[in-house]
Amino acid sequence: MRLLCLFILSMFLCSFNARASEAISIDKLYTILEQSYPHNINYKKISLLATGAINSFDKDYRVYNSDTKAFLYHKNTLLKSFNLPVDNNSSYLWKSVLTDIFLTYQNYSSKNLENNEQLKNLVLERIVNNIDDYSRIESNNSLENKLNYEVKNNVIYIKSDIFYKGYSNDIKNIIQNTTNAEGLILDFRNNRGGDFNEAIKVADLFLDNALITYCKEKDKTHYYTSKNGDIFDSKKIVILVNNKTASAAEIVTAALSEQSRAVVIGTRTYGKGAVQSVYHLKNSKMYITTALSYTPSGKMIDNAGITPEICTGMNNSCTISSTNNDSKDILMAINLIKNKLG
Repeated sequence: MRLLCLFILSMFLCSFNARASEAISIDKLYTILEQSYPHNINYKKISLLATGAINSFDKDYRVYNSDTKAFLYHKNTLLKSFNLPVDNNSSYLWKSVLTDIFLTYQNYSSKNLENNEQLKNLVLERIVNNIDDYSRIESNNSLENKLNYEVKNNVIYIKSDIFYKGYSNDIKNIIQNTTNAEGLILDFRNNRGGDFNEAIKVADLFLDNALITYCKEKDKTHYYTSKNGDIFDSKKIVILVNNKTASAAEIVTAALSEQSRAVVIGTRTYGKGAVQSVYHLKNSKMYITTALSYTPSGKMIDNAGITPEICTGMNNSCTISSTNNDSKDILMAINLIKNKLG
């Protein structure tokens, strides 16, 4: 009976497709979290958040809970009570509670299948958005994959807001088509990160047989090293950062800085060392944290960030950004490259 309930809940709550023929349900989501999420999870917390989706979806129904029981009400009438597991961290037990609550709601609710589809999406969002600060569900209409570049005083200047698919190849083409450049500025200010693999490829362009980063998953560690030599022939590189530089941008910054391949200018970065796996939904994407990244020297990026070698914040602060340093930092980087300092 329990297996039948789990199957029914999977059918009810399946919400996205990694491929056209593959659907991932709430049951699969819990399996992903149990097997791949790098921290311990309080399944009681996220399960009760999930059941709370009923409260906001259907005004006639409410789920309440004490420490030991949950209660499903229709208006002022108690429909059923549910015993809550003693173990807050058991995914299997809390999946079973979710099954019972949602199947009970389905039996009593007059909502149609289309509305149930909306509810199941809300349930997944409630779970994913409350796992940590980074796991999330986003619309496919994300930031535009755009890279801006120009040559300033014979120095290549590249800026983008995200690491998108093909980002490393775009940088490679720019460098190969600007053979007389004396140096390179990578402006990662306000770059929120993006594709982890693109971060590895970008760092790989400029490092020769060096450690880029390593990531710790639940039960293992992965090391990422460069293989392709230095496409820029050891010419000077400066990276610009601020407190909104995050994730993939921090990985590249740390790799090139710690390997003495680039000088970093600006203020301390955001500190997002969480690596997400991406699952494709029908009209959106789901990002689940599955690893934590470290700099080549073994420093954790998450919550720590990267401190620049040259700080240009308010009164030369490393933590408080200046509102007028956009052009100042670029000019400083150009001068550093032209004078062959760093």
